[in-house]
Amino acid sequence: MMIMFIIIVIMIITIIMTMIVTIIMIFMITIMMIMIIIIIVMMLIVMMIMMIMIMIMMMIMTVSYTHLRAHETD
Repeated sequence: MMIMFIIIVIMIITIIMTMIVTIIMIFMITIMMIMIIIIIVMMLIVMMIMMIMIMIMMMIMTVSYTHLRAHETD
């Protein structure tokens, strides 16, 4: 009778441990997914900033080149 009790207790402990590990894994996966989403959003923001900077630089370069050409024809 005592052996059966010990086996049942060990099974219950095993089930509880498995549930705890599963919950921890689900939590970690959720955190990782949130981190991946944050990284993707940050990359998109950086790309947009870079595109804006490139557009501004192209506008400045175009104006400067046109300005220089206007002085050459004078």
